[in-house]
Amino acid sequence: MTTSTLLHISQIQLAPRSSILLSEVSWTQYQAWLLELGDNRATRFAYNQGTLTLTMPSQLHELVNRLLAKIIVAIASQTPNDR
Repeated sequence: MTTSTLLHISQIQLAPRSSILLSEVSWTQYQAWLLELGDNRATRFAYNQGTLTLTMPSQLHELVNRLLAKIIVAIASQTPNDR
């Protein structure tokens, strides 16, 4: 008898600056996991030919990322449109 375990991607917890590789992941499963976690996730996904890499950036990386995003938005809002 064969049993299968349904993995919910939200059950995986990674420490900052760590990653995990999952093999034999279908494109459909990858897309389902992206929908499950949504856009406001800290974990980064990289999919390549059935291999999914999950990476948790460091807190410093996330802080710098958010700061740069705010700077770019501020500069863009002050730049006149070229129409």
